[in-house]
Amino acid sequence: MPLNPFVFQKSHKKLYGNLMWKQKSPKLKAILSKDFEVLSADEIAFFTIFVVYRYRNNIFHGNKGVASWLKFQDQIKLCIKVMQTLISFVVEELKKAAEQGDADAQETLRKLSVDRKN
Repeated sequence: MPLNPFVFQKSHKKLYGNLMWKQKSPKLKAILSKDFEVLSADEIAFFTIFVVYRYRNNIFHGNKGVASWLKFQDQIKLCIKVMQTLISFVVEELKKAAEQGDADAQETLRKLSVDRKN
């Protein structure tokens, strides 16, 4: 089933517009036009990161006051959990690559100040 209906169904068009808020992403549009079953792991990761990042930005930016954030506690917690999970996964992959001698991974870990001995 394509992800595309999320974007183009009348009931979801406004939600998609709110999510994107003046942003354009040809890569996201290309992903949304594909069936989920044929998406690569990179495309799924991009989609997840993109949606979480945009959703999180929409919560904290715009015309809303700080008090409105309280209405989004569950969504904020979910965004944080997804971002922490993705970051932890990437750091673990970098650690594995660095231990195998990958100079780029070692440099990235140094830049992130991540102790790869833990």
